[in-house]
Amino acid sequence: GFCQTPGREGLCLGILPCQGEGEWTPPPGYPNPYVEIPIQTHLWLSGTQGESLASRNSINILSSDAIVVLHGQAGTISEARLAQRAGRPVALFLPLQILAKAKEQLEALQLEPLTELTQLDAWFNEVLMPSP
Repeated sequence: GFCQTPGREGLCLGILPCQGEGEWTPPPGYPNPYVEIPIQTHLWLSGTQGESLASRNSINILSSDAIVVLHGQAGTISEARLAQRAGRPVALFLPLQILAKAKEQLEALQLEPLTELTQLDAWFNEVLMPSP
């Protein structure tokens, strides 16, 4: 969504995995067409192994101030767990129409979901701009 926003400020980075251990080239389909600055890595693990230090998720998490988790699968859950382990603020944003489909995420992350953009905006203000 960000890369298609008119008048946006910033660029779309893509942290790319490699094809496998000892490989240097990204898998077929990487980067996706929206990535403006691809960053190749030697990191190959993802999905259910996304909490490993051999996963590119650690770069995504450790270079972020806060994490917003959207509905996803094993890779999304492992990235969110890694963020929790790293002490990053984590919000689970699940609009009401998606909430029923996200049982696995809710159980895995033990986070109260935010269902409205106004809640997410308030969360960002709280974690990124705390009052003195």
